[in-house]
Amino acid sequence: MVRNIALSEVEEHGPNHQDPWIIISGKVVAFGTYKDEHPGGEDVILEWAGKDGTKAFNDAGHGSSAKSDMQKYIVGEFEGASDVAAASSETAPQEGEKKECSIQ
Repeated sequence: MVRNIALSEVEEHGPNHQDPWIIISGKVVAFGTYKDEHPGGEDVILEWAGKDGTKAFNDAGHGSSAKSDMQKYIVGEFEGASDVAAASSETAPQEGEKKECSIQ
């Protein structure tokens, strides 16, 4: 059974926790045993600990092997994952669509 994890619990596993958690693509990932081995260094893990690091993870250009390796560190599903996905699909432009931005 998949464990649903609330944001408040993820936040408890922030940068000062021995087992930092990061939300990535709706999954809660525990980096306690991996942070010292992370090729980008421990600092990047701690920067996103207790938060949603999906954009940072994707922007870093992680390949399929990183995504596959990450599976063994997943501790559960982020409780708000469907809300985040819905908000992203509402605000993200579709392929070929331009999103207008106005600054006032």
